[in-house]
Amino acid sequence: MRKLLGTITLVVIIIAIVGSKRDWFTLERTTHGTNTEVHLRIDRDKIREDRSNARDMARELRENLEHKLDRKTGQ
Repeated sequence: MRKLLGTITLVVIIIAIVGSKRDWFTLERTTHGTNTEVHLRIDRDKIREDRSNARDMARELRENLEHKLDRKTGQ
């Protein structure tokens, strides 16, 4: 159970780091007297765009690797 919790925590941390670097979300904090409000904004379009780009890049890498392997085994 501890390994699962550790894995989940690590995944959340990685998503938080990558997401903040890729501008997937922003946190805004405002203070009104003794009250503090925190707003989380998620840019779903940016996430979809990055996911699509990553999928395309992975497809290109796979095709290039397959092409190189086909040439190597065909020799």
